[in-house]
Amino acid sequence: MCLAARKEDESWRWHERYEHLSFEALHQLGKQGMVRGMPVIKHAEQVCDTCVTTKLRRKPFPQQAQYRAQAPLDLVHGDLCGPVTPATPGGRRYFLLMVDDATRFMWAVLLPTKDAAADAVKRVKAEAEKETGRELKVLRTDNGGEFTVGELAQYFAAEGVKRHYSAPLTAAERCGGAAQSDGRGDRTRAPEAEVHAGQILGGGGDDGGASAQPRADKKLARQDPP
Repeated sequence: MCLAARKEDESWRWHERYEHLSFEALHQLGKQGMVRGMPVIKHAEQVCDTCVTTKLRRKPFPQQAQYRAQAPLDLVHGDLCGPVTPATPGGRRYFLLMVDDATRFMWAVLLPTKDAAADAVKRVKAEAEKETGRELKVLRTDNGGEFTVGELAQYFAAEGVKRHYSAPLTAAERCGGAAQSDGRGDRTRAPEAEVHAGQILGGGGDDGGASAQPRADKKLARQDPP
């Protein structure tokens, strides 16, 4: 009934013809004779629910995370990217990217398949802990199956590592935050992740081992975390 009533209402027809231009603007067009054949829209206070819904705005995402780790391995972001085309000479199409929230230090590991991610995470954890003399406290990833598989969940529970998961279908969840929003929101930048992937894929070294990559902004990497 509502749609039928709109169809018979001339003001609604002009509103739709002008791609949902406001009724006040339509009123001014008709009143000043700026459009041939357009009547004067009298009820300019009408509200279009479609306009209200599609023109809603949301608050911008914060430029800086409310929490920032103060020491290495207090919080590490991780993400799996791929499949990458073309594959490496060794046939690897995926890479695991992990980013330390405090230092912005990055580890990248080439993988042949997604199911190899669990073992790669364990290797990176072991190497990072040995290098820093600290233990990993929190790992933040998306809800991908490669990070939620039962074996990996049991491993982290036994190691005392807390798991944080980014919310699905948000701006914070795209290949990479600090392993998709650079860690300042929830996840690392995809372009930044692709750059590091290109450096690894194009530089030989196709043994699939973990590669430690400092952030491109070396000056920031040397600074103490704010």
